[in-house]
Amino acid sequence: MTSGEVSRKGLSLVASSPMLIVAELAWRWAFAAGAIGVLLRYSRILRDALSLSAADQGMLLSGDLLQMLDAGSRIAAGAMPYLIEAAVGALPKIALIWLICITIGRSPLIRKVVQFTAGKPAGTNSRFWTSMLAVHAVRLLLLLIVVSAYLGAGRVAAFALGTDMNNPRVFAAMAAYIFTFSVGIAIYLFANFVAALAPLYVAQGRGTLDALADAAHASIREKSLLGGSSAANATLRTVVATVVTGASVLLLPMSRYLPQVVIVALAGLLTVVYCAASDILLLARTVSYALIVLGDPDEPGVSGQGIIETPLYSAPPDLRS
Repeated sequence: MTSGEVSRKGLSLVASSPMLIVAELAWRWAFAAGAIGVLLRYSRILRDALSLSAADQGMLLSGDLLQMLDAGSRIAAGAMPYLIEAAVGALPKIALIWLICITIGRSPLIRKVVQFTAGKPAGTNSRFWTSMLAVHAVRLLLLLIVVSAYLGAGRVAAFALGTDMNNPRVFAAMAAYIFTFSVGIAIYLFANFVAALAPLYVAQGRGTLDALADAAHASIREKSLLGGSSAANATLRTVVATVVTGASVLLLPMSRYLPQVVIVALAGLLTVVYCAASDILLLARTVSYALIVLGDPDEPGVSGQGIIETPLYSAPPDLRS
């Protein structure tokens, strides 16, 4: 099967199982509600960070680019301590909410996906829950790669800039920063993809390290199919985003004739529709990945290898001809 056929099969399996959609939306929206609640709790700190004086407002509205840049830089410098305080307080709580929601909410769903694609999954014993929690915690820890890439790129750029401030090597510093940060992001994307694929193997009864190793091997072995399926799914989500954005733009001329409450309600409805459609497509992507790396019992061409392999033994050719 091609990546397009696998993507369509994954979407059809999701469409035929409404409870999968309900379970996916439940854990994702539970996390969103929890994250919004945490952000609202720290909104006071954010309000303090964005407080503007009359002089700042005048400079921002002056139309003079230099004044606007000067006011913006001063506001950002003054807001930074408040933003750091809010981030230190909010981000660990949001991460914990995500870890709880995805472990409790998506683990049974992954077992159902594995049942679709590879037969009977493993039981939900203590090892299953511990391994699921561990692989999701790994995804959180992998964010340290992004932080390290950012800090490391800054150090490398400072070294490339040189010590002579009268003749700084600006382009060398920019190139060094972009290259170093890009390498770090590439490492993170691959490692995060492996960690996101590992729950499929945990649902088959594998331990944490074994599941990560299997996922890494599968991501390399099936990189073409996985990449094609991901690209097809991203294209669908882009189409959905474009349609919703176009519908949102149409609300602007309607604002002259409809009450503001109706416009806000329609905008909120479009947002909900987009979020739901995006979540469903992400679930379909997971099912497509499972079809590729675990195999589809209904399709002999997808058996965990992406294509039908040549048997280890075949009859010798007829030499009489």
